[in-house]
Amino acid sequence: MRLGGPETYLKARVHSNYLKDLTVELPAIRTLEDITKWLSDLELEGETYSDAYISVADS
Repeated sequence: MRLGGPETYLKARVHSNYLKDLTVELPAIRTLEDITKWLSDLELEGETYSDAYISVADS
């Protein structure tokens, strides 16, 4: 538990053109959807996190 003010403050950038922002970000969103699907379908092998990581790298 922490008492007091926040440790950090996030200074969000001002969005002045939402359509432009979407146009720039959409390719990354589509790629992320493909990667997420691929990771969801992947069957990991190994007994440790290291083994599982190697299994992903080999796929």
